[in-house]
Amino acid sequence: MPILSLTPPRVLRPILTTHDLNASHLLNRDLLTWWIAQPTQLHAPVVFDVLGRNHGTHFNMAVGAPQSGMGGTTRPGGMAQWNFDGTNDVIGNTKALRLGTANSLRTISLWAQLRAGTGSFVLMCLTDANGSAANGVFIQLITSTIQITSAGGGVLVASGFTPLVNQWFHIGYTWDGTTNAVYIDGRVQATTTTAHQTGATQFLWMGNYGTGVSQDWPGAL
Repeated sequence: MPILSLTPPRVLRPILTTHDLNASHLLNRDLLTWWIAQPTQLHAPVVFDVLGRNHGTHFNMAVGAPQSGMGGTTRPGGMAQWNFDGTNDVIGNTKALRLGTANSLRTISLWAQLRAGTGSFVLMCLTDANGSAANGVFIQLITSTIQITSAGGGVLVASGFTPLVNQWFHIGYTWDGTTNAVYIDGRVQATTTTAHQTGATQFLWMGNYGTGVSQDWPGAL
């Protein structure tokens, strides 16, 4: 089961499904990064990229136990998830990676579950820094709704969707160079033509936008 998947700048693909995990043509050609939570990583610091390209690191956290279902649907064999405490848990890469620029064509896909709390939280982002960034693409919970923003908080597209506590949901986001589209559970929620920043995005983060910063995600991914 994919937890976070990114397409390279040259490819725009629809939201990934469970069956795509065994689709070798996707793994070999169309994906840039595919991070998966696995129970065997419970005490391991490394977050493995299925493609072997962009591995990450756990900071202050571990992988949770397998879950038998998500969003009311039973997944064969269950799955695992990363649990974020909303205080200082984060996953990120420890070196600058080649992840394109903030305006590269891309698809982002991940599952999420809000456990508790109100406020503004970062689920994941691509940025040019550890912490404060000048360029990036962020998936955030802002004023109780899922929004896609640039570094600094400028909204690219707002879903209008408010997550229910302890309920899994799927987020998909696409940018084709002209249109931003955000999907919840496979259905498009909103589109815009808001332009992106143009700088490089060397860093990939989940649960926040870096280490030692605020806006920690209080839930699972």
